[in-house]
Amino acid sequence: MSNWAALTASVVVIGGVVRFAAAENGMALEVAPKDHWDNLGVPVRRSHIYSQTVGHDTAGREVLYFGFSDSKVFVLALDPRTGRGKQLNLLGRGGQVWGLCAHSSGKAYASIGSGEIFVLDVAADHVGLLGRAPKGEDVVWELYEAADGNLYGGTYPHAKLARVNAQTGAIEDLGRMDPEQMYVRTIATKDKPTFPIWFTPCVFREAVSFIDGILSSLMLSAS
Repeated sequence: MSNWAALTASVVVIGGVVRFAAAENGMALEVAPKDHWDNLGVPVRRSHIYSQTVGHDTAGREVLYFGFSDSKVFVLALDPRTGRGKQLNLLGRGGQVWGLCAHSSGKAYASIGSGEIFVLDVAADHVGLLGRAPKGEDVVWELYEAADGNLYGGTYPHAKLARVNAQTGAIEDLGRMDPEQMYVRTIATKDKPTFPIWFTPCVFREAVSFIDGILSSLMLSAS
């Protein structure tokens, strides 16, 4: 038996002995009267942070953004100086906030698992729905601002490049990056507006094999 297992077993046995001794001696746990209980409200639901970024709002204040998954997804905007937060609900949609980009205009943009793309203005407490991923696509994974001021992101399941026009809010289909790939999860932007995008289509099979190889090497070296 390992030390941890022995310790766990000891704690369980000791706890059982203590409870048995208390019952044998006639000791009873004190219970507060019902009128002494206070209703503390609804507990916080378990959610997961799927994305995060940092930027400034339209008033120039620094903001930390966190995108949560839930039955009704939301973005939490925190002021790092005061710790105060503001929850921006994405119009009742469910799923995950996959993409979250703090734009230089002071607004933020979010793309969610059900395909919609939103613009957020924390200072004005406003959430706007811009539209959906290009036709035939389920989601725009992540959003990045390029030097031309627009936002770009890759899609699933046809590995397309999508552009969000920051001036008009229009979502444009720029076509497939690769005729065979399904995912474009991450892209990078260059500083020249004429060549704003480099792309990296995801190939999960190769990535998993690569990670498995690293883990196997680490396990062999540790043994």
